[in-house]
Amino acid sequence: MLGIWRRMLLLISAGVWLSYTTQAGWAQPGEPTEPQNSTYSPRLAPWLPSRESLWSEPVAQAPGQPQQPPPIRPTPIPQPTQPRTAAPTPQPTPLAQDTAASPTGLTESMADLPQASDIPNMMGDFPGRPILRIVYVPQATRLQPDDPKGTPNQFREQPRLVPKAVRVPAASRTFKIGENESPMPRDRAYFMFNYFNDLYGSINRRVADLGRIDEHRESIGFEQTFFGGWFSVGGRLPYSTYMSNSTLPGAGGTEHVLGDLTVVLKAAPYLDLASQDIISGGIAISLPTAQGVSGPFNNLSVQPYIGWLWTVGDFFFQGFHGVAIPLKDDDVTFAFNSVGVGNFILRNPMPGALITGIAPTVEFHVNNPLNHRGAFDFADAAGTPDWMSITLGTTFQLFRRSMLAVGGNFPVTGPKPYDFEILCQFNWFF
Repeated sequence: MLGIWRRMLLLISAGVWLSYTTQAGWAQPGEPTEPQNSTYSPRLAPWLPSRESLWSEPVAQAPGQPQQPPPIRPTPIPQPTQPRTAAPTPQPTPLAQDTAASPTGLTESMADLPQASDIPNMMGDFPGRPILRIVYVPQATRLQPDDPKGTPNQFREQPRLVPKAVRVPAASRTFKIGENESPMPRDRAYFMFNYFNDLYGSINRRVADLGRIDEHRESIGFEQTFFGGWFSVGGRLPYSTYMSNSTLPGAGGTEHVLGDLTVVLKAAPYLDLASQDIISGGIAISLPTAQGVSGPFNNLSVQPYIGWLWTVGDFFFQGFHGVAIPLKDDDVTFAFNSVGVGNFILRNPMPGALITGIAPTVEFHVNNPLNHRGAFDFADAAGTPDWMSITLGTTFQLFRRSMLAVGGNFPVTGPKPYDFEILCQFNWFF
């Protein structure tokens, strides 16, 4: 467990450093920096109104602050008939300077209004699907003694190795669209860490004492928007470390493997930042680049999906629904349904603040195999259980430039594919 906390501490430290050094254009300590105009906000789809048009009316200023220039109107302004004495110009206060009008006509406080662009990503829950492996379990066999004068009821035991089929994790097909993704196309680079405890232990213990298998998974990825921000292309590559404390021959030890490279295409035909409602869809293609996986479990798979986001004040609701389809029928086809709800309990408009937003979230995930159902059918190499899990976590927005999410997940239905999961995700927006 010590390695888990070291990885998470390293990720958090690197995220804070990257967010701080990029929040003002790599400014050195003591140098003046430009005030931040708004939280990260991708561009609207071409057929939707720009954000500036949503704020066409003049905004009332607080007492002591300079007035914002009114929008240009076609009605001519009448000239005064009598000369007037110019009123003294009020001096701007530091707060007024921080909330000066941005090029879009929004003040700093207005830019902090809830918007879809700063809604946290969904965290996820997916360890991948299991594969079948044969292990040899010592088993004692009772034999009668060779001495013919022995007692008829007297037996002796002779140990021997008996082959048993068990479920073990695999580095292939670990991608799920509901993990560290948003329905909105975004410009970002990210790093993910997942820890799964006792993978498929509740299934294997009915057959043999295989011990405990844990997984440490690190993933890197990116997403880039095109066509005005309504379409994006992304990629993700995981690297997994499997650790087993089994004493069975060939079943224990540590294994380091590279996972499948996944390309994610996303489009948002309905993207409205004014009402903060989004409907998107796309397809994810997982290439068979995983190591240590052979046969029917090492093949290309596609994952068509739809996503949605709905926001009410500081509350937000979002979800993903998809189907992961392998190229070969020997592997399992998955149906994924994930729904999450969260609430911003903090929004900090102060420029240069470390934490500019905090949003706790809860997610519900349902994973159903559409074929090869049943993990206890060991005659089926691709047998997979159905399960539902719950993810609890909190996302911290750092310097308005990045998001750091920390959470945990646990299955609530059996047979459980793992005991619990710890996850940490860092997203840097550009």
